[in-house]
Amino acid sequence: MADQEKQKFRFEPLDKKLHNRAAFSCEHEALNVYLKQRASQEVQKRVAAVYVLTPDGKTIAGYYTLSQYTIEAGDLPDDAV
Repeated sequence: MADQEKQKFRFEPLDKKLHNRAAFSCEHEALNVYLKQRASQEVQKRVAAVYVLTPDGKTIAGYYTLSQYTIEAGDLPDDAV
């Protein structure tokens, strides 16, 4: 099997001109709203780096965000550690 056939999905930096954010939907409305309304703004302001999982360079199957925000471990509830 060729390498291209094995790799059906790839991660790419979010590009509001290429990736169809409006069509993205998951079961958590807060994640939908973030991607559709705030992610591009945060990338532009350089406060976050957003990467999308895409099979074709347009459709968004998932995403993750790297942020400069930190949480001190001592501030987390005991059951979260």
